[in-house]
Amino acid sequence: MTEPSSKAINRLTELMAVSREATDRQLRDLATTVERTTQNVSLAVEAMQHSADRIEHHVDRALVGMQQSADRIEHQVGAMSEHLTAIDIKIERLADKIDRLADQIRELTNAVNGHLRVAEKQADNITELTKLVATQANTVAMLISRTG
Repeated sequence: MTEPSSKAINRLTELMAVSREATDRQLRDLATTVERTTQNVSLAVEAMQHSADRIEHHVDRALVGMQQSADRIEHQVGAMSEHLTAIDIKIERLADKIDRLADQIRELTNAVNGHLRVAEKQADNITELTKLVATQANTVAMLISRTG
């Protein structure tokens, strides 16, 4: 080979070696970047998983609290239902007592009205007796005056 072409080949070989080193460096840099990105993604995924776990824990606690509240409300509704049933029974009993009292009041009113009618008749009788006594007194007075 000629000297210039061997220099060109050597130069080309050197350039290829430099280019290979640059490419190797770029590949190493790229591998490092990929590794850092992979680590960052892994950390982000772990952080998201941790957050999801915490959220799930909070949701579970909230659900348990809500279930307990629902259970308490259900218990209170049941107790209120029992109280309302008891109140309904008491109202029915009171209504029955009121009906009986109304019947007794009607009976007493009828009795009082009967006594008033008797008293009116007695007053009429007293008036008639008073008239008779007055008439008899006048008759006795006239008889006494005639005899006297």
